[in-house]
Amino acid sequence: MDTSSLKKTLDELFKLLGPPGGNLDELKNTLSTAYLHHKTIGAATQYLVNALFGKFGLIVVDPDEAEFKRAYIDVMRDELLHQSAYPIVSAQIEKLEAHYKAQAHPRPINLFYLKDDLRERIERRGDVWQVVNTDIEFTEAELMKELDEHPERFSPNVILRGMFQERILPDVAFIGGGAEVAYWLQLKSVFEHYNIFYPVVLLRQSIMWITPQQAKLQEQLGLSLSDIFKNDSLLVRQFISAHSKDDWQTAIEGKEIEQVLERMKKKAMELDSTLRSSADAVLTKIRYQVQVLERKMLRAEKRKMQEQLLKITKLKNALFPNGGLQERVENFSEYFLRYGYEYFDVLYNAIEPLASKFLVIEQQD
Repeated sequence: MDTSSLKKTLDELFKLLGPPGGNLDELKNTLSTAYLHHKTIGAATQYLVNALFGKFGLIVVDPDEAEFKRAYIDVMRDELLHQSAYPIVSAQIEKLEAHYKAQAHPRPINLFYLKDDLRERIERRGDVWQVVNTDIEFTEAELMKELDEHPERFSPNVILRGMFQERILPDVAFIGGGAEVAYWLQLKSVFEHYNIFYPVVLLRQSIMWITPQQAKLQEQLGLSLSDIFKNDSLLVRQFISAHSKDDWQTAIEGKEIEQVLERMKKKAMELDSTLRSSADAVLTKIRYQVQVLERKMLRAEKRKMQEQLLKITKLKNALFPNGGLQERVENFSEYFLRYGYEYFDVLYNAIEPLASKFLVIEQQD
């Protein structure tokens, strides 16, 4: 993908980020060098991640190098000629689907064709292999010749990419985000088919960054760290219960009503045993109306405490934007503007890659 069209986008970005000076100048220089001095998104990305994380020992590999792809020719040849991955992964998905939603679905051929600015899927149509949305097509002999002479022009999709990574950089563990770990569960059988070692798959840590302003708001609301992770309705109900001056809950009255209802049901059945179903129906309606009344009382209490509840919503939206994790929405640049490279140092020193726990970093004033 060509970077030549990105100058206008970067100019608009820098205007949004604020006035020149400090960390913005450093960020602007890094992004400009990455995206305006490199011809492709791939080269720009390699420069960017090296500029940000190179000091930690990060190694960047370009998987489209011909020699890396050559090490994977046997799998790609089998995929083109026999389409082995499709039935294997489909069967694995079928085994898992009772308790698991598939994250990635295989295609009959799980390879793209790359050339110049082109990246399109390959489909087999009879005795011809065609590159989708182009006039490029190959016979079997032509396709095998192209693969042998230019393996870098064939790119595995999500189904075959994991095996490619393990073929060129074998390891004992793969540490990934939630989405990556989820789809790797589908791939074990295809690893076994090609006799490629399937590593231990581990979920990396997720991180929440709490600013001093957010920590102050949390303290004002009297919320613990565990409270923040509760769903919104439970948290609001808990907050109102703890801070309301009025008794809006009906638990005690509900028990008393339940006792009365059971006595009424018993009396009705003593008169005529066939009244059981009628009594149950009436009592169900009464219980429902009691619940409706409590919900109305809760809404009335919410209106009285609207200001505090808005603060809870503000805090939750900041720490869980769009109801998800910060890492899914927020970009490193806004933190870099405030803290510069120190931001990465804090993350690097705090993260425990093998710890099965959520990491919360609370920034001090």
